Formats: sequence, C-alpha cells, structure tokens
Amino acid sequence: MLQKSPISVEELADVKKVLVRYVQRQNFSLWFIKATGKTNLRVLSQSSPVKRLDPILVDGIIRVGGRLEKTPLSYEARHPVILPQVSCLTDIIIRQCNVNAALSSANHTLTVVCQRYCILKAFVAVRHVIKNCPQCRRRNAKPAQQIMAELPPQECSWNCHRSLMWGLTTSGRYWFANGVAI
Repeated sequence: MLQKSPISVEELADVKKVLVRYVQRQNFSLWFIKATGKTNLRVLSQSSPVKRLDPILVDGIIRVGGRLEKTPLSYEARHPVILPQVSCLTDIIIRQCNVNAALSSANHTLTVVCQRYCILKAFVAVRHVIKNCPQCRRRNAKPAQQIMAELPPQECSWNCHRSLMWGLTTSGRYWFANGVAI
C-alpha cells in the first residue's frame, strides 16, 4: 500500500531529471546514439541545431557546453539544459516561468527561462505559450472600439430654423440665434 507523505525536494529534483531525460531521448535520439562520451559529442551533422551549442552529456542530460567554466555563475547557469521547442515539458516550464515572472512580457519570460534552460527556437515557444495563456491574453487585449450609433431623426431633420444653431464648448452648450449667443 502506498504511503501518503509529503514530497521532498530531492524527489522533485529526481522527477525533473527523469522527465528531462525522457523528453531529450524522444527528441534528440540520434544525438544520444552518437554521443557515448565527451570525445564523441562532435559527430553531429552540421545542420543539427544542437551542434552549434557545443553539447555535453552530464548524468544522461544534454547540456550546453561552452567557455564559462571559470565564471562565478551557478552550474545550471553555465550549462543550461537543452530542450526542444515543441514538447509538453517545455510548455510547462515556460508557463511556470511566466507565472513566476508575474505574467509579464514575452521578452521578460524568455530571460527567466534562459537562466536555467536552453530551448531551441525559444522566443517562438515562449510567444506560443503566452498567446495561449488566458491571463496574458486578457492583459494584452486591445481595447474595444466603440461603434457610433445612427443619429436620431430629430438630429437629422433640417426643419428647424437655420438661423438657430447650437455649439459645444469646454464650458457647456451655447445656443446661437442669428449669430448671437442666447
């Protein structure tokens, strides 16, 4: 029988790693076949979007390589996890970062996402998630344009005396008769 106990932080981190490995194996399967160690990582084709990120394989997770080893940044900032543009996990991560960024703009959400993850075609993925977010759609909605109604018949009739006209100023309506304010 399953025990009901709170989930620990370590368990959440392990589940996240398992999900990332699963999504990466689904989307970058050819890369995993070719990459068995750090020396074989450069056998990717020139057209691969992962190739230019200089990928490294750490604990079964593909991360961005690079020249930031000696910087004081955290390990996740130096070597962010590579994720595909289209996957449920990518959408969930972007949605969570959007909520953490107080449902702000696409650029701010992209900045928050890129601190820990490297998503292929990230701006397109962030825009897609924000476009489908109901709160963001409501916040970014354009104000409605009021359509003017038809004029009532008494405003359109020219039966009144032409010398009796009215005008509107900042201080109120003025009636004019024969060019003199009444």
